[in-house]
Amino acid sequence: MPAAVRATWTDLTVEHHGVGLFRGFSYGAPDGMLIGVVGPSSPALTVALRALAGRYSPLRGTVDIAGGPASVALVTSSEADPLVRVREAVGEVSRVPQGSTGRAFVEWSLNAAGLSEVGDRLVGDLTAAEEVRLGLALAASAGATMIVLDVSAVAADASAPELMVLLRQLANGGRLVIVGAPAAHDAMDLVLPVPAPLEVLS
Repeated sequence: MPAAVRATWTDLTVEHHGVGLFRGFSYGAPDGMLIGVVGPSSPALTVALRALAGRYSPLRGTVDIAGGPASVALVTSSEADPLVRVREAVGEVSRVPQGSTGRAFVEWSLNAAGLSEVGDRLVGDLTAAEEVRLGLALAASAGATMIVLDVSAVAADASAPELMVLLRQLANGGRLVIVGAPAAHDAMDLVLPVPAPLEVLS
């Protein structure tokens, strides 16, 4: 049975300071897909990600996200209180599935994000790469079905390859994941350069 289409972009046209990011972009992305928005770290890349997430008004076209906007998580590094411990931050937003306990689900979420060893650390003491992972743990544990984030700031980090594996696993788990990055990666199912091509055909 084919995966449900999570996001549909129709004739999407987006500009940032006169630079065309998307022009007539049309595509339907199903759950289980990892989309890379590739380009140098810049406000334009941020705008492109926000536009795909339905958080930036396009010049033309529509963004239709099943379950949105509640199902969409735009991951940033400033989501959690820096004085809260990592385990508590995840616990505060967790939507515990039936058949699990809150504690077990939090530990599962931390482990899945590669944060099991820093659960007792304060959020403000995390490295930049760990902050990205925490953002993913918060999004996933809160039940987001579409996760959007920019990994440009940690692309040169030694843990970056593991992070891409984590994103692939999140997508394989039945989510649509959109990631901003400086370069394409084999884990990506679709690559959109910034500025993007006119249209991607399924």
